Amino acid sequence: MAHLAKMDTVQEDARLAEESLGSVLMTLGGVILGMAAILGIYDFVDVREGTHLMLSMSGGLAVIGLVLMAVGEWKRSFIV
Repeated sequence: MAHLAKMDTVQEDARLAEESLGSVLMTLGGVILGMAAILGIYDFVDVREGTHLMLSMSGGLAVIGLVLMAVGEWKRSFIV
């Protein structure tokens, strides 16, 4: 167990870099997901007018936001 207490500083720096990258990705994904929710307000008006631009754009942003949040969570839980 003594080798666990003497973790190499390079490994510690790599682990902290992965955790911070994961936090940044989760924050960015949350912001994009929030933007998709705000744009989702206009989806009903867009569909009623016959176009599907806002619907596809808010759906695409929601998918991108969810993917970024999933990758961020995976990066944060990654142990070097």
